[in-house]
Amino acid sequence: MKKFTVCGAAVALCCLASNVQAQEPEYPASASTEVFDFTPWNDDQLLLLFAHAADEGRKYPTKEEFEAAGFNLDLEFSRSHVRPAVIMEDAAKNVVADVYPTRRLWMNTPTGQGEGVGGYPSSEFHSDVFSMWNYTNLYGAWNHTVLQAPGSWADAAHKNGTHMFSGIKFFESWGETSGEYIELITKKNEKGEYVYVDAFLNALLFLGLDGINYNFEDMGYSQTDVVGFHQALYKRAKEIGFDSFHIGLYTSSSSLSTRTANALYGTKTNGKTADLMLNYSGGDFATQYMASSVQAAETAYGTADGLYAGGWYRHMDLSWPLLNQDEDTKRCGLCLWGEHKISRFFQYVVGKDPMDMQTNYQKLLEKGFSGGYRTPIQRPAPSYTNVFQVENASEADTQLAEFCGLAEFIPERTAIQGDLPFNTYFSLGNGDFYAYKGKKTLGSWYNMGQQDYVPTYRWLIYQTGTTNRSTDIDAEFTHEDAYIGGSALRLKGTPTSTGSDVVLYRAKLTVSGNNATAKLAVKSGIEGSNASNLYLILKKFDDNAWLEFPVGDLKGATWEEKEIALSGINQNDVIEYIGLRVKGSASDSYKMLVGQLQLCDDRSAVKPADIDDLSVVTEVKEETTSSMSVKLTWSVDYTGFSPARKDYGMVYNDEVNIDHFEILYKNGEDGRVSEVGRTSTWSAYVGNIQFEDENDDPYIGVRSVSVDLKSYSPVVWTHVPRATG
Repeated sequence: MKKFTVCGAAVALCCLASNVQAQEPEYPASASTEVFDFTPWNDDQLLLLFAHAADEGRKYPTKEEFEAAGFNLDLEFSRSHVRPAVIMEDAAKNVVADVYPTRRLWMNTPTGQGEGVGGYPSSEFHSDVFSMWNYTNLYGAWNHTVLQAPGSWADAAHKNGTHMFSGIKFFESWGETSGEYIELITKKNEKGEYVYVDAFLNALLFLGLDGINYNFEDMGYSQTDVVGFHQALYKRAKEIGFDSFHIGLYTSSSSLSTRTANALYGTKTNGKTADLMLNYSGGDFATQYMASSVQAAETAYGTADGLYAGGWYRHMDLSWPLLNQDEDTKRCGLCLWGEHKISRFFQYVVGKDPMDMQTNYQKLLEKGFSGGYRTPIQRPAPSYTNVFQVENASEADTQLAEFCGLAEFIPERTAIQGDLPFNTYFSLGNGDFYAYKGKKTLGSWYNMGQQDYVPTYRWLIYQTGTTNRSTDIDAEFTHEDAYIGGSALRLKGTPTSTGSDVVLYRAKLTVSGNNATAKLAVKSGIEGSNASNLYLILKKFDDNAWLEFPVGDLKGATWEEKEIALSGINQNDVIEYIGLRVKGSASDSYKMLVGQLQLCDDRSAVKPADIDDLSVVTEVKEETTSSMSVKLTWSVDYTGFSPARKDYGMVYNDEVNIDHFEILYKNGEDGRVSEVGRTSTWSAYVGNIQFEDENDDPYIGVRSVSVDLKSYSPVVWTHVPRATG
């Protein structure tokens, strides 16, 4: 191994691993096993580091202390700098009118694929890009240990108002027991205070993760000091404003009673203990205990908002018809568990090739959440038998085709609010190639830190002017083409003269400037001048009338940018709904790609914080004569800003006017610059950059992009020396 030290970024060169098939339940760790090394990590050791810092009056360790303890540059890949967004709830606007408005979903499932490393950025296109955050309150990161989970996944979750656990502690009476861990967390000082309360919370705040997840199937969770420690964590979190903090608890108990509430859930007297996942019964929801458990939670603690009935979704032949059987049951949240290395949704995907499997994966998620018809406005009736696992690609359409969808029980959510601009490239966070304005600049990639806001509705398509479902037009994600990133929205079907409305987002976006404008990137694939049959549609807050803006004719088959003046949208207006209308006629089957949808105004420019070029070390691991892969981390210069949690070592992107970062590449100091990635994290992995010839002289650059989406920091370039022998 050859090492080089430069300023600005940490770069490691790694091999590109082969693709993997998602249907293998014992999927070995993905390509990221060759990229990331978490063997030095030990969550107890990390906790001790933060405790030592607290003893010295600091809230986080120094860089030297991290390195001395064996924590390498991969630490930054386990951090999120995206503040958890606040969700908007309005029962009157829920698509399913009779759903209990604050019922929650906890997805207690893995990130990505592979134990310990799944979900971290890689050059693997075919990996898990979960996208149903619009129904998800908590995400479990089940395949990671406590205080180590992918920051890129946390970014995607936080952007959409979902809280992300920092992995899981796993204890079973017949396997790993909790004695050593309990001895650590229940240690007290001479005042009788738990020593590690501040250390645990400080570590989570430093990492930007939202809590502790437990599989606690020995009885250690019920010990007095364990309960006391967990309640002390909640109390201290409230004192310091750590509002997204959670303890997730899963035990052998399938019910809650007032007698067990203090240990499992919480009481009015002692405070919160945990968000509780009730154990399943034979894999199924223990529906017989849901109503009584809700009553016990409300009696003991005052609310059942943190109570979840657990189901093991190794299949979907579960008691769905009983989950709305009475008002008490409807107040119990739902938790889907499965599995240890790969989520069942991703594991059961089939397809003829990775591209097909990625398309089918998003459709399978849509059927699982929005129902078998892939729309929450028309759902099959709840039933006990739902085909989930199939054998081959030809059966993909049968998967969950008759499932009622989680939308039957859980309301959709949105966190899209604030001032314009709003922008999406419909990026899911992976691609068979990386595209910049429709041109390929890189090979396959995977980084959830580039996932855009997910649509509030998957899919809500009305006949124009009605609330009746339209089947004339279908919507789907595709990786076959992209404008920026690796995916796009595809609309297809048969346009009609009356039109079909694809409602994408519910929002609360304020037009703070004048001259409201929309920018769309579209592609028909048709040579010569052709009609787009496409319109942008917007609704202002509490206004039932759609405003329609034509995209107009296209000049040819390639990607085309359209800028549209939004007449009727004025300063101080609030945009509540965003969609697309397909209307007109087409001689052939209609297919339209949408690669960007942006709403903006002439708000004043906002300067983002600069990249700090004094941060880390560059390490070259491997390279070939024709390619290289880079792993880099950076920090930002927040001079002149006042981040609220800087004492904890945490700076949120929005506090320093940053929306995201662009990763750039050039061959030689004066070479042509190309974009090879974007991310909201302060780290990136860019795999398999292809050299033009063996004399290429690689430079990697990073710049921050402002929340106004039009201002940039200077690019900080790092020269990556080539191996000489």
